[in-house]
Amino acid sequence: MRFQHYKISVVYLLTILILISHSCIKSPSEPKPITAKEEAKIPFDKLQGKIAFKRTIDDRPEEYFLMMIDGKEKSLEVITTLYTNNPTNLMLSPDASHILFSYFIFKGQIQSFLWQMYVMNLNSLEMGNATPSLYNDSYGAWSPDGNKIAFWSDRDSQSSIWLVDLETDSSYHLVDINDIT
Repeated sequence: MRFQHYKISVVYLLTILILISHSCIKSPSEPKPITAKEEAKIPFDKLQGKIAFKRTIDDRPEEYFLMMIDGKEKSLEVITTLYTNNPTNLMLSPDASHILFSYFIFKGQIQSFLWQMYVMNLNSLEMGNATPSLYNDSYGAWSPDGNKIAFWSDRDSQSSIWLVDLETDSSYHLVDINDIT
């Protein structure tokens, strides 16, 4: 009989602890980068394909939300949240499966901030640096087949247009900016 009393007390105590912890420890609510009122204004019936864009909210100025509107699926979703620096120059790949953007990051080897080009797979949400270098790489544009990216860089201490071949993971110089201005 004494064992049952102990068992009931432990269960009772655990239940109280769970209730207290549940009511006292509240995790912060997830930000809503688009309100229901704003979402209701999206003309899904007029959209075909996908639109990717960045969104900030006043409550969290250090966060940037990468959003996707899908006209075919009639959906709006947060793809990912990026912090501290604003991704710019968002470009959807020709087949709408990837997004290209510039991102200002800290490069530890040279103790400096640099612009780099990133590609994100919109299905798996995997992201990788398309132009890893110790230079500023930005303002990218997809080739029509989606296998190459042209981008601006200050490699070789001059302002130039470069091309990265995503299939071979190789970059090469195309033209100096001074040659075309």
